[in-house]
Amino acid sequence: MNNLQTITNLESATPSSCIVKYYSDIVPYHTSIDIKVTGIYNLCEGLVVDVGYQEENLKYVCVKMSNDCVFRYGHLKETYFNEDARIRPGELIGLAQRYASFEYLSLSTSKFPSYVDRYKFYIQDPSDIILHDMLPSILSSESTYKHTSEPDVVLLGLQTVL
Repeated sequence: MNNLQTITNLESATPSSCIVKYYSDIVPYHTSIDIKVTGIYNLCEGLVVDVGYQEENLKYVCVKMSNDCVFRYGHLKETYFNEDARIRPGELIGLAQRYASFEYLSLSTSKFPSYVDRYKFYIQDPSDIILHDMLPSILSSESTYKHTSEPDVVLLGLQTVL
């Protein structure tokens, strides 16, 4: 399964069938990738650090993957996790209104600062994660993931990256 298939829980998921709106760092700005789904599923093992409300009385869930990486799942009408909960890959985070948004936040600077659990992060382009099945390289030694005994091989959720 690729990352888009993991978070939609649909083996048939493709960008043309699921992506409603792409990230854009030029005007008009759009800091997430919006995905047409009913339910949104977690991509990697992590800790839920923030659950809250956004516009139109919809909810979001922030999952911390490492000290440097947070994924924010938004535009949810229902959420199934509370703060401080451990979450595994493929677990149902919540139900979307019409679509769910996926944001990638890190400590690397960008023009879009955002606070998560009182800490300043910066919104990054999530395209490589969703469209190219790459997970941030920061998911390494400080990550919540388990390392294999082989050097330079790290298990990242459902994927192995060499």
